[in-house]
Amino acid sequence: ITILDGETTRSRFDADATFDGHDLPVDLHVSEAVPTDDDDLLVTIGVYPQDLRMQEESNVLELMEGVTADIDTNDDGDDGSDESENGENGDDDADGENGDGGGDDDESEDDDDGILGTLE
Repeated sequence: ITILDGETTRSRFDADATFDGHDLPVDLHVSEAVPTDDDDLLVTIGVYPQDLRMQEESNVLELMEGVTADIDTNDDGDDGSDESENGENGDDDADGENGDGGGDDDESEDDDDGILGTLE
C-alpha cells in the first residue's frame, strides 16, 4: 500500500479480541513503518470483526492510505476545548447540566449493542 507517498507492506493477521465480555475473531491489519519528514516512523493499524471483512477491509485500507503528516495547529493559544472558567465542559443550564446531550447516562448504554448486536 502507499502511505505518505511511499510504498510499504501491509499484513493481515487473524486475532482474537474481547468486546464487552464477548470473544470475537478479528482481522488485524498492520503496516510496516514509513519514515516521515520529521524523522519519525509511522505505523498504521486497523481492526474489525472477521465476519465484516467484505464490508470493512476496503475501509481500513483507505484509512491507512489516507494518513497525512499535516497537522492542523491552532495558533491563537486556544486548545479548542469548550471549558468554561469553572472547569466544566459545555454550556451550563440552570439545572447544572451541560447542553451537549452527552454524559454518563447508564440508561442509554444498554440500548445499542453496536457491532456485537449484528454478529449475534
